[in-house]
Amino acid sequence: MRPMDAPDDIEEVLEAALRLAEAIEASDRHIALQVARRAVENDPEALRTFQEFDAVGRRIRESVEAGEQPDHEDRMDLERLRHQARTDRHLQDLLRAQADYVELLRAVEGTVFRRAPTMGHHLA
Repeated sequence: MRPMDAPDDIEEVLEAALRLAEAIEASDRHIALQVARRAVENDPEALRTFQEFDAVGRRIRESVEAGEQPDHEDRMDLERLRHQARTDRHLQDLLRAQADYVELLRAVEGTVFRRAPTMGHHLA
């Protein structure tokens, strides 16, 4: 147990968090995500499909969140865009890279918070 007059160790925790962020940024998964994003950004057709998919998806999400049925035209557009995304190599690479990166972040989160239920529960 730390003495009451001990300095707060927030700086040490923040330094460790910075090292973790740097390790994530240097990871193969983060680098692959950056490469995949650049490939989509440099392919006008893939970028157009990505942006349109994002806009239609956002409209559908907003409709659902408002308790409304998504517009029929938006649903048809989404299906068309899904087909285009399935046939575009750059978009497929981006989707895979995003999934791998999210898996990494979830694993990090699980590791960091695995001890959370036991931290601070010791009175003696």
